[in-house]
Formats: sequence, C-alpha cells, structure tokens
Amino acid sequence: MEVTGRPDNADVWLTKTDKEQRLSPPLTSVNLRDLCSVSDNIKPGMCVRSSQVISQEDAQRLGVRTVLDLRRSPVLCKAHPNNTGQLMKHTFFKGRIWFSGIAKCHVRLRPSKEPDHNRALSCQRCTAASKETYGQHCSVYHVDLLPTNVALNILGRLPHKLQFRVLVCAARQQTPEPIVAAAIANPDVMGYFKFYKILLEKARLPLARAVRLFADKDSAPVLVHCIHGKDRTGVVTMLLLLVCDVDPGAIVEDYVRSELILRESRDNNELVSLPGHLTTNEVIAAAASVIEALMDYMTRRWGGAKQYLVRAGLTVQELAAIRVNYMLSNQGQAAEEQHVSAALLASSGSHSGRHRKRA
Repeated sequence: MEVTGRPDNADVWLTKTDKEQRLSPPLTSVNLRDLCSVSDNIKPGMCVRSSQVISQEDAQRLGVRTVLDLRRSPVLCKAHPNNTGQLMKHTFFKGRIWFSGIAKCHVRLRPSKEPDHNRALSCQRCTAASKETYGQHCSVYHVDLLPTNVALNILGRLPHKLQFRVLVCAARQQTPEPIVAAAIANPDVMGYFKFYKILLEKARLPLARAVRLFADKDSAPVLVHCIHGKDRTGVVTMLLLLVCDVDPGAIVEDYVRSELILRESRDNNELVSLPGHLTTNEVIAAAASVIEALMDYMTRRWGGAKQYLVRAGLTVQELAAIRVNYMLSNQGQAAEEQHVSAALLASSGSHSGRHRKRA
C-alpha cells in the first residue's frame, strides 16, 4: 500500500495491504492484524494485535500460543490460589525457619535464585481456561499498564474539578471511567500524547515485562490486546517494531489504521459489548501527530526505543533475541547482540552530546 503524506484522518488508511488481501478467509475479530502487515521485514505469524475480544476461529487459525493482556488483572485472577502462590514465590525472599529450644524461632532469609524478578507471570486461572476461551491451549499473561501509581499520576494531572468528580464517584462506589476516558481523549484536558508519555515514564516496569515476552521464541505466536487494541497495545507494538528497526512512518500508518477500523466496527455494531463512553469519536481517535510526537519524545528523552528498554531493565541479549525472533533479515544472536550494543553506544554518545550542547 502506497500512501503519500500522513494525514491525521483519511479514508485512504482504510485500504488493505496486499498481505491482508492474501489472507483467506479474512480475520473477523475487531482491530485484529498481523504485525507483518506493518513491515516486510517482520516475520508473519509471530505477533498479532487486537481489541479485547478475539474469536475462537481467529485464535485457532493464527495458532495463538501466548496472550498478552494489557488490561487490569481481573479480581478472580488476583485471588486465585495458584496465582497468589506463584507471585509470593517470585516476589519475596525464600527463607529457612528452624527451632532451637522451646521458644526461640530463627529465620534466615536469602535472595531468591530466580534469574529475573521483572518477568511477567502467566495467569494460572486464565491459562487453565484458555481452551474454552480461545479454542486451544495458550499461556495468558496479565501485564497491567495502568497500575495504581500510573492511575494516581493521571488523576493528579487532571483539573481540580475533574479530580473532585472522580473522588465523588469513588466515594459512591461508582466507576469514574467515563470521566477519566473523556479527559484523556480531550487534548484540551490531557490528550493521548500526554497519556502515552505518562505510560513511558511511569509504567517502565510493566512495559519491560510486556516487551520481554517477545524475547522468548517459544511464546510466539503472541496475541497482544487491551480494550480497543489502540493505546496500550499501540505503545507496546511501537516499542517492538522500533526494536526491529521498522520505519517510523510505517508505525504511524499502523497506529492510524486502528481509528478507522474501530469506526468501521462501531458502524457495523461490532462494539456493542463496550459502554458508550468508550466508543465516541474522541476516545477511539488515533491521530498520526500523536504517535509521531511520542516517538520523537522518546528519541529526545532516552535516545530511542532500545535505549528506553535498557533503562527499563531489558538486557542487550534480550533485545537481540527479539530481533532474531521477529526480523526476517536477522543475522543471528551473536551478530544482533553486537548490532544492539553498537547502536546503544552510538546513541549514548550523540544523546549526551545533545545534552551538553543544550547546557
């Protein structure tokens, strides 16, 4: 598909790529597409993005092996005994307790031998039910990109009147989602660019957990989704594609397509499961200028996606593994590690040079 310019909204973005036209029968789930449609250098069948609901037919056809859910973990999942035990074992120190005499209890704590405390943990409850949900067994991960600290940061940046309304809703045990969603979508109040900036700045650890899954070759094919498959999913897939050296212009095109697909789905009554405040034009908007500004900000602040993810906790080996797993033109693990190291070093020098120049 060849498009000149990058207008914020234009019917030309509805044109399907040649790769999608070759898919038969067409995928039917909302906002579902393979990331290979973004770039010819991305391996097909490795990662798909979607809204919150995917049909069993599409999941089976795509052979989904891992589901990366970027929404808040359901209460039943948090309370599931297997998940609780797994989290405690992963998070807290392992200890040894012994008794000497009648009343003395000694506890010796030692660090867990887990190699990485910042990896995502699969949801045992949803994984066990994946056959019923997706028509086949797959591992399900909940990686909440809006944990409490991020939600409070968003609340703190809203006007005082809106903050008061949110607190009133909380006191009445009502959801403040309509208020917050409208505020985030309104550029005069916050806007999506500021919202995405907050995610990059305050949700580094969950973003690292999400992207780290792509370093495991056995996780593919991976299905990434949130509610619309536009915002949180858009940020995660942007990071993945930038690590794989996909042209930023192609990433912008992919981001903008979400709005037009969602508009079309809404007109076809495919979003009826969502509350009305999540289907307004403002909320499902995906302007090209937003994602362009976000990539520019990330380059100015951290030097690029690779540098950002290293700061977030990923290693050079993990970034190289992502490139090997998802790029058609990869040069193997060792060569990709050298490539990533060189890119980090070069960017670090130029980035620090820019800071000295400003000073």
